[in-house]
Amino acid sequence: MKVLQTVMEAFRQRGCPQQLLKMAYTGIVASQVDGKTIHVIAGISIKNGSYKNNSMSEETKQKLEHFWESYDYLALDEMGMLTKDFFALLSRNTSIGKQLNGGLSFGGVNIILLGDFHQFPPVTRPIRDTLYYPISPQTDSIGSQVGRAMYEEFMTVVVLKEQKRVTDHIWLEFLSHL
Repeated sequence: MKVLQTVMEAFRQRGCPQQLLKMAYTGIVASQVDGKTIHVIAGISIKNGSYKNNSMSEETKQKLEHFWESYDYLALDEMGMLTKDFFALLSRNTSIGKQLNGGLSFGGVNIILLGDFHQFPPVTRPIRDTLYYPISPQTDSIGSQVGRAMYEEFMTVVVLKEQKRVTDHIWLEFLSHL
């Protein structure tokens, strides 16, 4: 969350905070950064334990188009909780919202992934479904393969090595040895 707050401040300093959409997988983190959950923003619902991803009503399409009008950047926190197929579905719905149904992942929206892959895994899904886990063409769905391919489009990775939140010196020393 600290990194997301820093990203938000950078947008504020440049006079364009309205271009950044803040999103998180859970409502707790989303509320802490005045953002929304991924499910709400992308119009994704869960039915019988799986994502409802086949058809979309005209009303939902219009809501997505209206919602995505002014956003060019998406800061997505808690990325470790995302699965490959969910990532593909998020891209599809964002593209619909940006009215670009093909060609560009996420409809051309610039994506900033934030979080720790190993902090929280996807809920109720096996580890092989996570974004960072390699695909298996024999067992992974097309949606998972597409999501992994989109994840591989990311070319810039920033690894933060300096601890900024912890102030307890004993705990900080413990963390530095991990």
